[in-house]
Amino acid sequence: MFQTTDPSLRAAQDELVKVLLDPEVQIKFNLIKGSIPPRLDVDMSKFDDCAKQAAVDLKASIEHKSFLGTLSGGYAAEPQFASIFKEVAAKFFVSDMSAQDAVTLLADEINNAR
Repeated sequence: MFQTTDPSLRAAQDELVKVLLDPEVQIKFNLIKGSIPPRLDVDMSKFDDCAKQAAVDLKASIEHKSFLGTLSGGYAAEPQFASIFKEVAAKFFVSDMSAQDAVTLLADEINNAR
């Protein structure tokens, strides 16, 4: 959130965060989005096996101080490299490109970006 000294804006920001991070809101939102909640205390029983495993992995990575954020969040790679991953993945999924061709293209594009 944006820094503010206005008490009414600060109160509104606090209320927004409270609503957005409410466990029930997180369950509903993430089930629709196809992701997992950022909170570790959310009931995962309604999620599929993949999401449940992702939540287990998230918790373990935080506990072992090995957490690595997402490409889309800008944590796992610099923006120019993240965009390469996204572009190659998109080409792979919408064409008949082989896995080997995707790997080769990814390596070539990363080398070109350096």
